Amino acid sequence: MWKKRSPYFRHPKLLEKPIVVYTASKSGMIAYEDLLRLGVSPACFCDGSPHRQGTTVMGLEVISPETLLERYGRDGANILIGTPQFYYEIYNQLTAHFGIPDDNLWPPKIEIFLKSECTLKPMIVTDEQMKALQSTLLEMMGVFHDICEKHKIKYCLNGGTLLGAVRHKGFIPWDDDIDIIMHRNDCERFIEICKKELPDGYRASASREDDSCFIRYSFRKKGTIRRMYSLEDLAPGSNPELDIDIFTYDNVAVPGGKMQRFQDAVNNIIVDAIRIRYGFEDTNARNPFRGISRFLRVLPKRALCGIQEAVLSVYNKKETEYVGFFWHDYQLINNMTFKTNLFKERVNLQFEDREFWAPAEYDSFLKFLFGDYMQLPSEWRRTPHHSVVELVL
Repeated sequence: MWKKRSPYFRHPKLLEKPIVVYTASKSGMIAYEDLLRLGVSPACFCDGSPHRQGTTVMGLEVISPETLLERYGRDGANILIGTPQFYYEIYNQLTAHFGIPDDNLWPPKIEIFLKSECTLKPMIVTDEQMKALQSTLLEMMGVFHDICEKHKIKYCLNGGTLLGAVRHKGFIPWDDDIDIIMHRNDCERFIEICKKELPDGYRASASREDDSCFIRYSFRKKGTIRRMYSLEDLAPGSNPELDIDIFTYDNVAVPGGKMQRFQDAVNNIIVDAIRIRYGFEDTNARNPFRGISRFLRVLPKRALCGIQEAVLSVYNKKETEYVGFFWHDYQLINNMTFKTNLFKERVNLQFEDREFWAPAEYDSFLKFLFGDYMQLPSEWRRTPHHSVVELVL
């Protein structure tokens, strides 16, 4: 917890107007706790979800955007948008629909905002930048796919990329990344092959080989930068290149059983230990195993990743009925466990001017992820999910 001597403590901007935290979800609660550490308590939460409105969270009422406008007018309060993932979506709603000035909207990670002399906020990505970003990502995906095809390595499109292939035959127009899923065994083989024959201008690495706080497999294009609005990407010395997100899954014996709960706990402990090692002490304050993470933080990252991978892959040489995703971010609850068959059978789907692999049962997978996935979201929800402060392609 920050001490009183912190340069952010009781920052003048915190005292200008009442502060409202937008979103009463988990990320909003974390933003609330960040404000308390800075010596100020927000006036209330605001949330667009009807089932949250009228309730109380952490002792504060949750109001609707309409009530927010009635109570404070357009510029009577500063609104902290508490979620990086939906920052642009909420920003669009509050500025375009409710007319709230940009100066009254604060981004998540309030310490970054207050520390920067220019009160740094995520940039608004233009249509031209989005097209250039998607073009670069498609080029990267082509290289990734060709290597996998040559060496018979299985992968599938995931998340918004899979949704884009089914609904748009390519990118969702406002999507700013590519998501891939692979079995850990296949991903390890892919990383080893890339060390020998990856084309110039690209690099691939596992978590244990990456000198940063990130815990994930990555496929990156050299010379590019996509710097997120995050403590990690804005840390001194970081150089976040544009990458394809690779989500790995592992064989699971009994879904939700004792072994999977143990694996989840170990994964969370290691994720937190690595983040603490790199100086992000307060990011996972809800971790009940924080003491163990602090103890383990003295180990080199390679050793920590070795422990993590050994525990998560314990069943990967056996045939199991289920597979599970163990998050590369700290996660209190893991509900991403599926029948193995979901990813065994694959089909080719058109994606822009290429074809890429997808789960044969993509319909059930997309319904799990998005519900009625063919229904377009409201116009103000059609925004990127990554908050970006620097983009070089």
